[in-house]
Amino acid sequence: AMLKVANFVAVSRAPRKNQAPRRTTRSFATALNVPKRKLLSGGEMPVVGLGTWKSPAAQQTTDAVAHAISVGYRHIDCAARYNNEREVGAGIKKALADSASGSAPLKREDLFITSKLWNTEHHPDHVRLALEQTLHDLGVDYLDMYLIHWPVAELKPREGPVIAGDPSADDVPLWETFEAMNLLKEEGLVKGIGVSNFNVTQINDLINDCDLIPDVNQIELHPYLTQKKLSSFCESKGIIVTAYSPLGMNEAPKGGSLPKLIENPRVTDIAARYHKTPSQILLRWSLQMGNVIIPKSLNPHHIEDNINIFDFELSKEEVDSISALNANYRFVKPAFYDFTE
Repeated sequence: AMLKVANFVAVSRAPRKNQAPRRTTRSFATALNVPKRKLLSGGEMPVVGLGTWKSPAAQQTTDAVAHAISVGYRHIDCAARYNNEREVGAGIKKALADSASGSAPLKREDLFITSKLWNTEHHPDHVRLALEQTLHDLGVDYLDMYLIHWPVAELKPREGPVIAGDPSADDVPLWETFEAMNLLKEEGLVKGIGVSNFNVTQINDLINDCDLIPDVNQIELHPYLTQKKLSSFCESKGIIVTAYSPLGMNEAPKGGSLPKLIENPRVTDIAARYHKTPSQILLRWSLQMGNVIIPKSLNPHHIEDNINIFDFELSKEEVDSISALNANYRFVKPAFYDFTE
């Protein structure tokens, strides 16, 4: 599904070949011109968010989050497992406080905050405690979206001897975890619930087992891993795909001849044509493929560039040529999970 953004802002086409490259002035995306996607649960999710995976538990992360909000980001993607939710929360608090003296003070309700339930907390008795810890660390009293981080239940690290017959986390079916999350939704502690890293079979099983459709499936998605089948399936169910690592990683795929995505000639050529950065082209591609995107950066200029993607539109040919880079290559391959269809 092509995401139409032409009605939000003026769209500029590629300059003619003989035209001199122009210096683009940095036009901040106000929150008003970042489109939102309607969720099955009724809320609306801004199509660009700030990712926080691999952001350190340090002041740098607090500053990055505060800066992102100050330049128009209204969607922040977090997870308990990133071990930085206190720093992210401090950034949210700072941004709200800084805006209070301006002409349009921001409130918590203006932000869309996502977090995720880690693998060791899948037991229904643990789900609420895990959420309460996340809310405490982020300094908020509800989440806009709460996701099952991985379709894997792992045992908590144990202290002392294991008692025979002790019920263990890895026996917990995903539907029990999701139903426990749905109870939190009914109480207003979370507004929407979804999944992450789920495949077609796992989503189908979840829907059949508990009669609940996730709002979101957050997956690794970029031109080297276009996830066409999974994306089409999610779209058919009304599930929004959020693309993590939308720029790939800042590394070339291992064991092959592919360059870093941002250095791929097909991407850099299009970037030169539009006087945009390769990252902006990759993000614009993902938006036009119908995804929500959550690029991560700590660099203020990159944070600004990553949301400044609403003043141009790629042609269908350009979108298709970037999609043709697909190599089914995953940068994210955790030891505890084997990806299958």
